[in-house]
Amino acid sequence: MTSTSESQFQQIDVFSSEPVKGNPVAMAIGEDALTTEQMVAFANWMNLTV
Repeated sequence: MTSTSESQFQQIDVFSSEPVKGNPVAMAIGEDALTTEQMVAFANWMNLTV
């Protein structure tokens, strides 16, 4: 069984004043209650370090 949902997110760079030179961070917008499992799955989906 699979489920789908829609959420808004932005991927931003941190630790640099130049675009695409910093560390990427994905920010889920309006998601107040993500579980740790959901956050890890999202980071993996975005190919980001957990």
